Amino acid sequence: MAIICYEKAIELDPYNEWALNNAGVMLQAEGKWKEAIPYYEKSYEACKRSGMAAGQIMHNLAWAYYRIKNYRKAWHVFNSLSTEYPDYDYEPMYGDFGCVNYKMGDYSKALKLFERGLLLYPNSRYYQRLYRVVIRKIG
Repeated sequence: MAIICYEKAIELDPYNEWALNNAGVMLQAEGKWKEAIPYYEKSYEACKRSGMAAGQIMHNLAWAYYRIKNYRKAWHVFNSLSTEYPDYDYEPMYGDFGCVNYKMGDYSKALKLFERGLLLYPNSRYYQRLYRVVIRKIG
């Protein structure tokens, strides 16, 4: 039902950043990562048109690419996110970007990102676990 409502909102305003993003989130919740990507991409474009910050939307897009195993695209979106929004403060950011690097075989970059996450969130079990995984991989 929520997707239908967001589709109606998008029909009324094709550049509604949050309706586009939220339609993607609803599809993502159903495990339809590939179907969510066009909504996130359109949402990002709408943000650029309006001048609205798009950090969370870029993160959603990058993670959707990760979930469909398009690590190269995920890497580019995460890299753009960290460049365009250096103050983007969402706790899983460094872990998610680190996971992309890990999947691409760049363990040293993954380690640096996990260390950065631990520095910012020292009590995070998420970052502690990711750090241990990459340390074991590196040896």
